Amino acid sequence: MSIAEDVLTKYFEAQRDLLAIEGVDERSAIISLPLHFSANARVELSVTRVSKDQFVISDMAQTIGELKDAGYSVRDKLRERILGMVEISRLQLDGNTLIRQCSEEELGNAIHAFADAAKTIGDAYLVYPVRTRASKIEDDLKTRVRKAFNRKRYFFKEKVLVPGEVEEHRVDFYIHPNGANGLALEILAEPDRVHAEAWAFKTLDIRQKSRGRVAVGIIYNDQKVKEISRNIIEKVATFSIPASNFTHFSEQLDALQISHGV
Repeated sequence: MSIAEDVLTKYFEAQRDLLAIEGVDERSAIISLPLHFSANARVELSVTRVSKDQFVISDMAQTIGELKDAGYSVRDKLRERILGMVEISRLQLDGNTLIRQCSEEELGNAIHAFADAAKTIGDAYLVYPVRTRASKIEDDLKTRVRKAFNRKRYFFKEKVLVPGEVEEHRVDFYIHPNGANGLALEILAEPDRVHAEAWAFKTLDIRQKSRGRVAVGIIYNDQKVKEISRNIIEKVATFSIPASNFTHFSEQLDALQISHGV
């Protein structure tokens, strides 16, 4: 036996031992393959004979389930990405279930291609930033800020570049000064020393460029903030509000006579 034949033989033997298959009924079986999602769950497929020469392969919604277990809502850009991979792989997406129809002759290759595509799609969350507790706190605070602005009928923009004396700075919320005071507002969900010092510079730069017409406010997550970060934030910002004391935000806007914008 040549080295090539020996390698193939050993490989096929190992694959056969790693495969597991269970008959469900006379027409269906579930096959567990030696492929794993990043969460370490095996790729499992359902194979059903629908006619003498036609089969349907299904992932039983396992692939989308992996994404949901990772904390992702499968919609918008992520769903578009999945649909693109589904089309390339000759699959279909029925709700949250991946399926493929094939002939008996195609069955072996179809199972292999389906499993490979399922793993690729199931691991799609690896290219997306993990949603941390801090991210959820940030989203909640931004929602509360929007509601506060809308109640007071402020015209505001989000993710705007605000001019500074040295450079421009992107802020979470911005209200343009219009005969009164403008506002640049940042949400710090992870107010460590690096972020605090960065915003010390940005605050001074924005205020200097606007000649004091744009107030710089910082709302920060105070659950794990260290004292040095808190001190920096409170000393440099026009006003700073810990997340646990958000109720004072509306009062602060009134005190500063923030413009309703243009």
